[in-house]
Amino acid sequence: MVDTVDPDFLPFDVTADPQPERRETAHMLNFWRQGLHREYPVSGLLSPKFSAKTGINGKVFNAFIENNPDYDVWFINPFPHYYYLSYNIWEHGELWYPGLCARASRVFAAAGIAVDLTNFPRSTKNTLLFSNIWAGTAKFWDQFMTFVSTLSMHAEKIIDVFDEIPYENSKSVYFPFIFERLFTTFLVMHPGIRARYANFQFAHILDMTSQTDTLLIREWGAMIDKWDIAGIYNDDQRAIFRGIQKLSILGVHANNPEVLRVVLGL
Repeated sequence: MVDTVDPDFLPFDVTADPQPERRETAHMLNFWRQGLHREYPVSGLLSPKFSAKTGINGKVFNAFIENNPDYDVWFINPFPHYYYLSYNIWEHGELWYPGLCARASRVFAAAGIAVDLTNFPRSTKNTLLFSNIWAGTAKFWDQFMTFVSTLSMHAEKIIDVFDEIPYENSKSVYFPFIFERLFTTFLVMHPGIRARYANFQFAHILDMTSQTDTLLIREWGAMIDKWDIAGIYNDDQRAIFRGIQKLSILGVHANNPEVLRVVLGL
């Protein structure tokens, strides 16, 4: 893929140790352990699909960072519509990958980190991130990757973290879907971190979604915004979030009965 790297990014060679089942988490840990994050004022390890996922190029992302100084970390959530389709990042994961939260909870417990995923708070626009599309200072790297490294060490000892699950038209394991949720979890646990998120406007979010999700967000988005302003979520609202997300999953996998059987119990 080296010939397709964005000209405003640098390539990072992972061919010697690809670890596909762990995806970007393994590469981020290697980058950090080699101390490469100390060679730049700000650095990030981004997917080769960065532009396809975010709709922008490297020049725009670099400018976003330069034009918003004095933060610890900058991020772009390539799936901003999930903010309206799920209550938080863990509930989203549990509905897409049943059994994820039980496995993640065992990892947190083994690491001695007290996190109650059943009562995890609402994922807000300034914490919600998928695909680890972020860049941070050396200080942030050290803080966050110490957290990730500790959890990764314990996850390796929990066999069912590597159980197979259906993913798109192939198979994956639980590991990467647990670990892509650590960024949001870390920000919630450390509210003093100065994080700058890309604020997608409502109209743009609708342009980035499927026809089913567009319909769901148009119907419920304004009401969800009111809930967020109030900042209080009761059991009925949480149930509505779960119902919206199940409809979204149904729209994505309408022609994939195997996934629907696993995810929705159909």
